Amino acid sequence: MANPASFTSLKLRYLIDDGAVFYLNGQEIYRYNMPTGTITSTTQAPTNIGDATTISAAVDIPVGLLIAAIISLRSRCIRTAPRVQTSSLA
Repeated sequence: MANPASFTSLKLRYLIDDGAVFYLNGQEIYRYNMPTGTITSTTQAPTNIGDATTISAAVDIPVGLLIAAIISLRSRCIRTAPRVQTSSLA
């Protein structure tokens, strides 16, 4: 990204079953249905939300987190029980 100052807003929409933590350039920016504290490979979402069928409302992300470099947006998706992990970013 050549000029992060050119952005006035940044939004995240997601489709998750059951919880997720999102990171922008290595910094946590949003949690959905996840406990506070450190997320590890054994952390589970506290609530089963069923099958993910609805894309979320847009979540505002601070544009100040953008940097003049390659941008990395990652998610860590967690289930309430050990199953296949699924997610979608929109």
